[in-house]
Amino acid sequence: LIGWPRPGMERYVAWQNSLVTPEEMAAGRFIEIPALHQTAMFRTAAVRKVTGGRYRDGPVERREGEEAEPGDALDVPVDMHWWLAFFHAGLKCGKVKEALFGWRQHPRQHTRTHGRLSIEALRLIKVHFLLRDGAPAHRAHVQVWSVGKTVSDWETDLNAHVPPPLSVTQVVWKPGQPRPAMPALEAGGRVVRLFAFGQEKARNRVRQEIKDWNHANDLFVG
Repeated sequence: LIGWPRPGMERYVAWQNSLVTPEEMAAGRFIEIPALHQTAMFRTAAVRKVTGGRYRDGPVERREGEEAEPGDALDVPVDMHWWLAFFHAGLKCGKVKEALFGWRQHPRQHTRTHGRLSIEALRLIKVHFLLRDGAPAHRAHVQVWSVGKTVSDWETDLNAHVPPPLSVTQVVWKPGQPRPAMPALEAGGRVVRLFAFGQEKARNRVRQEIKDWNHANDLFVG
């Protein structure tokens, strides 16, 4: 970090730099952006596949005659949309282990001031890429594991998505507590567990305590 480092941002950059392999980057995409895409080199075909010819920053303004698509109205930040769309398209990306770029920090940067980078706005775009056709939780029963307002906010946004999950269950739990008994599902279908914990220390404890972790159906979200 250059210019105006802060402890929270330093922790975030350390986490981001720890994601090196394609698998680590993909697994972290619903927590936060796993890399600064401006520092990467992509094949032209990959960029076209992700953007469809439109570099997304904010809501989509369709040209006359263009058909609207789900998620067009979301006020998305370019970094978050890029990575979620990138991995949704089935693409892979990895990092070199050396730090080659510095990230300039200042009090007025959009990361800290722009409304589309609020927790609420970021959660909506994550929900879209969790539930859209072909996404990890599409047409699944979703459990949200966390505490406090985080659980209810995720439940609200998941149920508001079109289409919504088959069901959404709040699991009020944090590492160190006994695991609650889960009610039986009335309908068939996959169960996807979303563990909403922002601190890396808490996520590490979740992985230690959830012995039946399944990489296909268990995801960390931020």
